[in-house]
Amino acid sequence: MAVNERQARAASIDEEETILGNVEPGWGSWWPWLLLGIVLLPVLVGIVVLYLTYRAKQKSGSVITEDRIVQTHATPLHTRSDEVPLSSIRSISTISYLFGGGYVEVHTGGVNINVYSRSIKQVADTVREATRNH
Repeated sequence: MAVNERQARAASIDEEETILGNVEPGWGSWWPWLLLGIVLLPVLVGIVVLYLTYRAKQKSGSVITEDRIVQTHATPLHTRSDEVPLSSIRSISTISYLFGGGYVEVHTGGVNINVYSRSIKQVADTVREATRNH
């Protein structure tokens, strides 16, 4: 009977030893490991997706400067940004969510930006003040 190379290395068989028999176990004896792999694979994929989503959230947001508003949108796969010069803002409005937070909608002649925040009044006041000073 022949023994495969991996099995021979695992059993530390010397070349002078004679192999009298070789038995490989069936898949039935491996079911606990297969079941563990089937259960853990979605968990591991979920952890990776949660981590990538957390990193994307950290990259997303809006920055208000004295000249413009820059908003970055990140997904787990890519990041993009939009910007609006303060001189092109025509109007702003606020939209509140039921359980707090919301967004400030900045209207321009071309690109409109929604600035999401937990404190939309403060963001709206900052944008209004910056457009007055500009």
